[in-house]
Amino acid sequence: MVPASTRERTDWCRIAAFVTVLAAGIHESGHAQLVVTEAMVNPKSADDAVWEWIEVRNEGQTPVDLNGALFAKLGEVENTKADVSTVTAANTIIPAGGMAVLYDGDGSAFNDQLFRQAWSLGAGVPLIAVDGFPGLANSGTGRNFGLWLDAASYAQSLADDGQGTQRVSSFAGAACNLDYSVGFPSVSVNGASIAWNGLGAYGDGANWAVTAAGSGVITSVPVIAPGTPVNNPLDIGNPGRVAPGSATPGLLISEIMYDPASPDGTWEWVELYNNTGATINFGATPYVFHDTTTSDGGDLTAANIASGVLGQGKTAVLFKSGLNIDQMKSAWDPGNALGTLFIPVDDFPSLNNSGDTIAVWDSLADYLIDAASTTPSRTTTQAITSLTYDDSAPWPTTTSRQSIHLVNLASPASNGASWARSVLDDLAGSANAAQVFDSVAIHPGGDLGTPGTFGAAETTIDADFNNDGIVNGADLLIWQRGFGVGVSRAAGDADGDGAVNAADLAWWKSTFGTPFGAAVAIPEPTAIVIGGTLFPVLAKRRRGAN
Repeated sequence: MVPASTRERTDWCRIAAFVTVLAAGIHESGHAQLVVTEAMVNPKSADDAVWEWIEVRNEGQTPVDLNGALFAKLGEVENTKADVSTVTAANTIIPAGGMAVLYDGDGSAFNDQLFRQAWSLGAGVPLIAVDGFPGLANSGTGRNFGLWLDAASYAQSLADDGQGTQRVSSFAGAACNLDYSVGFPSVSVNGASIAWNGLGAYGDGANWAVTAAGSGVITSVPVIAPGTPVNNPLDIGNPGRVAPGSATPGLLISEIMYDPASPDGTWEWVELYNNTGATINFGATPYVFHDTTTSDGGDLTAANIASGVLGQGKTAVLFKSGLNIDQMKSAWDPGNALGTLFIPVDDFPSLNNSGDTIAVWDSLADYLIDAASTTPSRTTTQAITSLTYDDSAPWPTTTSRQSIHLVNLASPASNGASWARSVLDDLAGSANAAQVFDSVAIHPGGDLGTPGTFGAAETTIDADFNNDGIVNGADLLIWQRGFGVGVSRAAGDADGDGAVNAADLAWWKSTFGTPFGAAVAIPEPTAIVIGGTLFPVLAKRRRGAN
């Protein structure tokens, strides 16, 4: 008669062999499953859209190719263009059992190298540039997104909004999705990602936390991007060129770039023509340039035209001091061919696209008199020159890239019919701005996150309970004996949570046949029958709401 202990050992060996075959079959036939594990929703960078990112983990057994995938939010109008493609992204693959960081790649100045530089990421972390990255809202509506692998899957989410427009009405067909509007950690503080802890459903906000500085957490570093284009060469103007005609005596506003294709906050400018009969030394006698609108900033406390010598019959171009003179010269007077005088102006007023009143005062004292007379805007009674322009007839309208200029200096500047918008090769010599490249600080650093690392769930999982260097059937036997009663790894606690349970069996199954220490994904929910008992592989399903 075979001893009971021997029969028991034989039975468990058979069970182990059975489960081994079952596990292998599951690994071979299992499909990829994507989960969202981390998101940088509110970075410190002023340009949130560029430095937001999403980490996605592939918990399946085969790689997932996102080429042709689409991103969308609930309520968005139907998207007919793939957001991930090999045209934009150098890589589109999320490896089996691995993860990838998806970031906004819709910008010529941003690429994998700069992202890796900011986050100190090696080449082993897969990055995927997304041409149509879903801007991650910090508050209010829009705090959700879904990822569909192809147009056919995406079509399942669309529905007519009752007005003939197809919109995203659900996350049906999505490979993964996240709605972080309710129950998720607050993202009101700039610079820290939110991350899933790897336990329970990733769609449950209770399983997420704000990333805090500590072990394994990366603090991003500042990034300077050399050779970055800083303006738009579609802009058209003729700054520095003197219009024909005899101007009335005084200082004259002769050209305005109030709606450039380049960033408005930087590339607006105004041209002055000096017909005072004398040279003006702004360094010796500072002037003031401002508008009459009080809603876009307070009154000035110092003169802001404080450099440059403007000769009689010459022009000067006032520009925002956020740029430097070399950048303005490179854009509008390459090689200094015209010898244009460019003058940086602190507190340069924002020039309203729909119309504004701008003026120059030859002393701070005179400016302050007008600034104090708000009814409801500043007056220009003390100004030496002023101009009220409009963006409707008889004033010329622009197309978000053209300056407007006086056609003839003898014409009354207050009459919109005296002005024309700049057109290539017109009589004023208008031309496109040259492309300007510079080294630009595109990321301030200081963000906290774990891109490419699964945070808390990336801790070592050890299902090699007997320490023989391989996860196999012998370890399953140890787990079975400790199930429900054990509290240590020696008794079958693979994940270190102080209990031997179904989750430890999941880790055993997912690492079966591998050396100790492999970083792995929790497998798809599965049930295994052992000794007549049905053991669920996972306590909770790791699936998004599809």
